[in-house]
Amino acid sequence: MEARRTLFEGQGIDFTFGRTLPELLSRAGFEAVESQTYAPADPGGMGIAEVMRLSTFQLWDAYLGTSAITEGELRTFVELSGDPAQTAVYYGTWSAWGRKPPILEERDAANLPKPPL
Repeated sequence: MEARRTLFEGQGIDFTFGRTLPELLSRAGFEAVESQTYAPADPGGMGIAEVMRLSTFQLWDAYLGTSAITEGELRTFVELSGDPAQTAVYYGTWSAWGRKPPILEERDAANLPKPPL
């Protein structure tokens, strides 16, 4: 949802940070860097679908304030995210890991960027 991205980017949250992790680890000198994504699908009214539906009510005015969504689109989202016949992916996570080579010193590892909070 574009409105959610717009709203949270305005608060300094970078939804694309996860996909940069493999490159960051490689640049920091780690070897055998790998990554994996996780994006569960939830039926409407269950799990994360219900959390997202309820949070939409709380953020209703803020979403509309982004001008990235209409009230009708918000109503449709709330309806579909509560419908057990509808399944969607509401979020994804990205993890990455690598092996520290023997010559990577502590001072080099300390230079890894800190993720934004």
